[in-house]
Amino acid sequence: MESLEHFIQRMEQGLYEEYELVMVIMEELINPPQAYWLKEQGLQISDLLNGRFNTEQYPTVQAIFMDWNLKLGKRIFKLGGEDR
Repeated sequence: MESLEHFIQRMEQGLYEEYELVMVIMEELINPPQAYWLKEQGLQISDLLNGRFNTEQYPTVQAIFMDWNLKLGKRIFKLGGEDR
C-alpha cells in the first residue's frame, strides 16, 4: 500500500476512490472505541463520509473527524456546513 502521506496528497487533489479512503481509515485512523460506536449505531465509515447519520450522532461524528484530522496533521475530514 502507498504511504499515508502520498494518499493525503491524492485526496487533496481529488484523485482517489471512496473505497480507498475507507481502507486507509480502517488501517490507519479509526480506533477501537470509534469502531465500536459505529457498530453500535449501525453505521459504516462510508455513512460518515457521506453524511448519512442523524443529528444526535453529529457531535460524535464531529469528534471522530477531529481525531482523524489530528492524526493526519491536516484538516481533511469535515462535516457539511463547516468552513475550511
